[in-house]
Amino acid sequence: MDHAERLRLIDRYEQGAHLFTEALREVPEHLLDTPTAPGKWTIRQIALHTVDAEIVFSVRFRMLGAQDGAPILMFDQDSWAANLEYRSQPIDHAQALFVTLRHTNTAMLRALPESAWKHTGTHAKRGPMTMDDVLKLSIGHGESHAESIRQAHQKLSATAA
Repeated sequence: MDHAERLRLIDRYEQGAHLFTEALREVPEHLLDTPTAPGKWTIRQIALHTVDAEIVFSVRFRMLGAQDGAPILMFDQDSWAANLEYRSQPIDHAQALFVTLRHTNTAMLRALPESAWKHTGTHAKRGPMTMDDVLKLSIGHGESHAESIRQAHQKLSATAA
């Protein structure tokens, strides 16, 4: 990937902080804990999962950026959601953490030397991954869940009306 394309991706990654904040901004408290269908996560659970995944992406960026050949951390999202009690956690501080991580990671990603972008690590399920792969995955993850929050909010609002 050329430098200009990577910078565009890093900008898009940073914009994810705004997308996430905007998706949550209009959700009233009474809709945070209502699933859109049986067995589906609530908006609160989606938001907290997104923040926890961002913590994991932060570690992945640092491990891979600093150490060629580093293992790429995995986590079981369903175990985290259940065992970390997503249902009862407030989202305000988590949302602020997501925004802080995105901005902090963006500064780090912009500062990495080209040699760090050549590092490759191994994910137990995905196999070999580069820094570019992890960046693209994190962008898609954040955007996808911001959209899930917006769609859940629309669906729940229409149902409540």
